[in-house]
Amino acid sequence: MDISQHSQGLLDFHNHSTHSDGGDTPKGLVKRAVEQGVTAMALTDHNTNSGLLEFREACREYGILGIPFGTEIHAKLPKEILDEEIMKLLI
Repeated sequence: MDISQHSQGLLDFHNHSTHSDGGDTPKGLVKRAVEQGVTAMALTDHNTNSGLLEFREACREYGILGIPFGTEIHAKLPKEILDEEIMKLLI
């Protein structure tokens, strides 16, 4: 797939599916994204990558560039360091 064709348009790199706290399946997210003009996207479920296979297959089916490695990791530091949750987005 020629990545340059996906660099102009809407890009969405923060999406959650039913594999964590989202309302759509990975395929449903991709379908809706394409309908809204998104040309590239990532699936970044909380603390899991279990939806990535379905996501990858849906991206191929709908002709969208899927960023294949994404997970939003939640980590807590000791209260002595920081008294709040740290969220990191890894892609």
